[in-house]
Amino acid sequence: MYEKRAELGGCFVSVGEQDEVARAVSQALLNSGFEPDHSLRKDFGTWSQSLSRGDQSAVIVIDTLEDADTEDDWALRDQGFKSFLEIAVVTNDVSGQVGASVSGLVR
Repeated sequence: MYEKRAELGGCFVSVGEQDEVARAVSQALLNSGFEPDHSLRKDFGTWSQSLSRGDQSAVIVIDTLEDADTEDDWALRDQGFKSFLEIAVVTNDVSGQVGASVSGLVR
């Protein structure tokens, strides 16, 4: 699992359809107290949303594996994965910004 995580550069992959994953992740963040900075939206085939909670900001980006264009992407698609998910969380404080990108492999 960790080797795959490194190969994906900080993205989760999911067997869920892109639209379902986008709505579920957005709702989970809303349920945890984040407020949307803008609505969940789909532009050029990619879902995105930015949210904030106190001194934290979160950005989600969900893309599809449907149009896989690399061997790694094809292999993931052949294993049944359908979408990529990337979540970045930034904490703003008086000394600057501290960021973290959430990464892993999700089935």
